[in-house]
Amino acid sequence: MNSYATNIAIGGVLPSSELKPLMRAVADSRVGLDWNEASIEYDGPSARAVFHAMERGQAAGEPLRLYGDAATNGRFDQIEAFCRSHGLSFRSESDPDHGETGMVRWWTPGMAAVGEMEADADGEPFVRVTDVVAALDAAATPEAAVAAVREMTARATPPEIGPLSLRAA
Repeated sequence: MNSYATNIAIGGVLPSSELKPLMRAVADSRVGLDWNEASIEYDGPSARAVFHAMERGQAAGEPLRLYGDAATNGRFDQIEAFCRSHGLSFRSESDPDHGETGMVRWWTPGMAAVGEMEADADGEPFVRVTDVVAALDAAATPEAAVAAVREMTARATPPEIGPLSLRAA
C-alpha cells in the first residue's frame, strides 16, 4: 500500500443535520484545509474552520477543498463514501510519486461508479497512446474507432465541482 499527497474537492447541497457525520469522515481521513496543515479535528477550531471554508467557497462558487499528505493509495475512502451516500459530487487528485502517474477520481449524482483516470504531475487526466491504438485495432469499422476514441477523451474530462452548501434539515 502506497501513500500519496492527495486533494479532494466536494460540492453539492448537504442537509445541515449531516454536517457532523461529514466532519467525522473528514477527521478520520486526516486532512487539512491546505497542504502541510494540521489535520482537522472532529470538534474544535479546525471544525469551525471547515464551516467557514464552506461559506467562503459558496460565496466564490468554489467547492470545499481538503488536502492530505499521505492518503492510502491516493484515496479518501471515507470521504468518498460519505459523498456518494449523500449525493455530493467530488473530484480528487493524487500526485504522482516515485516515477508513477497520479490519479484523478470523480463522482457526481447519477454515476453508477466512481470515474478514475491516470493523471500527470499537474493533475490533468490523460489517455495512453497504447490504449488508443488498442481501441483502434479492436474497432470493426471506422465509425466504431471514432466512437471509441471519443469515449476515451470524454472519460478523461472529469466534471468541475461546484460549491458545497448547507440547507436546513
